[in-house]
Amino acid sequence: MSNPGPRTEPGVRANGHLSEKGGSLLRQGRTPQRSGTDLLLYWLPRVTKGLVATVLVLNIVLMLIFVFKGYRVDFHSDAATKNLLAEEIIRTGQLFPRDWYFVNSDIWIVFNHLLIVPLLAFMKNGYAAHALAGCVWSVLILWGTWLFAGLATSSRWAKLASIAVVAGAVSFAGAENVFGQVAYGNIFLLACLIAYTSWRALQATGRACWIFALASAVLIVLTFAGNPQRAIVTYFIPICAAVSVYGAVDLATNGWRLGAPASRAAALLAIIGAAAAVGIGCHLWLLARVLDVSGAGNAQWLPFNAMLGNAGSTLHGLFGILGGIPTPGAGVTSKGGFYEGIRLVVAGVILGLTPLVLGFALRRRASSLQFAGLFAAVSLALFLFLQVTTTIPQMVDPIGSARYLMPPLLMILVLSASAVVSPDFGWLKRSAGAGMLAVLAIGSLGPGNPLSRPLKEPVAEPYAGVVAMLEREGLAYGYASYWNAGVQTVLSNGDVRARAILIAGALPAPMRHLSSKFWYSPQAWSGETFLMLEVHEVAAIDWALMEQYAGPASRQFQFERFSVFVYPHNLASVLPGWVSTVPVIALTEASPRTVGRFEADGNGSRLVAEPGESGYLHFGPYTALASGRYRATFELEVESDSSGELVMVDVASDQGQVTHGSRRLNSIGRHRSEVDFDLAADVDDLEVRVLSHGNARVTLSAISLEERD
Repeated sequence: MSNPGPRTEPGVRANGHLSEKGGSLLRQGRTPQRSGTDLLLYWLPRVTKGLVATVLVLNIVLMLIFVFKGYRVDFHSDAATKNLLAEEIIRTGQLFPRDWYFVNSDIWIVFNHLLIVPLLAFMKNGYAAHALAGCVWSVLILWGTWLFAGLATSSRWAKLASIAVVAGAVSFAGAENVFGQVAYGNIFLLACLIAYTSWRALQATGRACWIFALASAVLIVLTFAGNPQRAIVTYFIPICAAVSVYGAVDLATNGWRLGAPASRAAALLAIIGAAAAVGIGCHLWLLARVLDVSGAGNAQWLPFNAMLGNAGSTLHGLFGILGGIPTPGAGVTSKGGFYEGIRLVVAGVILGLTPLVLGFALRRRASSLQFAGLFAAVSLALFLFLQVTTTIPQMVDPIGSARYLMPPLLMILVLSASAVVSPDFGWLKRSAGAGMLAVLAIGSLGPGNPLSRPLKEPVAEPYAGVVAMLEREGLAYGYASYWNAGVQTVLSNGDVRARAILIAGALPAPMRHLSSKFWYSPQAWSGETFLMLEVHEVAAIDWALMEQYAGPASRQFQFERFSVFVYPHNLASVLPGWVSTVPVIALTEASPRTVGRFEADGNGSRLVAEPGESGYLHFGPYTALASGRYRATFELEVESDSSGELVMVDVASDQGQVTHGSRRLNSIGRHRSEVDFDLAADVDDLEVRVLSHGNARVTLSAISLEERD
């Protein structure tokens, strides 16, 4: 007997879709009869697609409003650096200005400061230029999301859902690092492009194959030319792993005979390796032609106990960047507290699903999904390893330090969207994943997400009053600490230019960090300059010494948390160490040291370290000095009952990593210890140091620098 097949309502096919008859009934204004299940199967996908489209448009609009307007509230000096570097490119006519201080050998090559450069031809160097460049770059980030999502799924709606989630920024940390400051959004974009072009190089034929391989190679060259250390971890190892596994799977499938896919994989690996070598060469060439200083990012291994502590802080950070940390003390049953509870659960679901999503992707042998999953998995594993075991993250702020994990986490979310639309993922996991993605997508409207600001009461801009005050006072050029300098320069459209300083040796000194050497020269400005300081900075300055060099301030006033000192001339022309002349080194209460105390009386000032105090009695002042031949003289008195080395004096630069000359003192009594040294090139952070070994009473009464024949 033949199988009559399933029974259906008139006008409805067995698969739940409308038949031609059903369509005809609808066109006649009549609805075919259906069961509740049929109606659910018919309308649920359509409603879901409508919601995805609505949230996608909403999030893109909110993202652009945030970049163009809302981010002014969070804008800071790190973000302002793009504008400042763009201006220096125009001033010097050099794509990589020779007098710009890059940090940790990180040379900016592929970044959105390049979009600001042409904008300055017809607009001021202000926040509007920053926002326009940011909007363009944000759209590129969403385009990169689409390309990476295309590796994970063929479903157009899953790809659109991925874009909706990324455009919603996930959390405050996501909005800041992906679309505001853009730094980690840029890393995510480049990772997506490298994965996409590499996969296409493996799959395309003829001329297209070589075009995609060349595109991948160019991206590798650019990333390595900018920062080889970051490129190795972020791009090189993940893409090599993905390509290698692709080739290995083909070899295993074909009985370890070399077929076309494996041959292509081997060729692409060779191209990527050669591109990395070229990029490293370009990096070394560029590094020799720009200024570079060390910063906080130099990695060192942690003790094992500290690694365990970092593991807990990393988990804290992961929950934070996923928006899953409730406000301490907030009511659990309040509207905001209930929402934060949901986000806490969602963050836990994301972290719980991550290994399941990656496992699902990795089981799809020789597929683009496996390729994308391998790239994301290796990237996440590497960053988690470095996050836990090294000094790269500053764990005093676990959420801020977790920004390094933002790019691989965004990839995981894209892979999650592809898993949700696959029946093979299992209905329970699909349901949990869909719910998680839905909460993240509409999280752009949540109270902790800055994208929702257009729907709330306006928030005051922290620096608006300060900028207006400086403009009212007619002040156009001056100096402030790093976080109070660049931000004001950009928010004032360049009408007020504040340059970053620090307090070293009880006097203001240039902060040579993402700044230009030109800013601290007398030629940069002629006329009145201001010094804007917070309370702790005012206390750190020796004002008597300051007056000896700069004279008295012509006026002084208080505004909000700042004390503003106005001088009739450019401070760069009178303060020691700002230009490459031999500086005077004064011993004061604020002299940098790790041990000892300051004393002063009618016979002068001195620094004293007692027995048992082991460390630097003096270091700094991180001053500029031109190439040449010099002598550093240390006036010391050493009292001890011990034998052996008691004190060491030296001259160093490059954050203490380069020693230009040293002398060891093994005897007691008064010493006039001279250290002759030569500088083959200008330095910007010269230190004169006195190291007490803790087995003597050491009195330092004077340090002087002089040129020698």
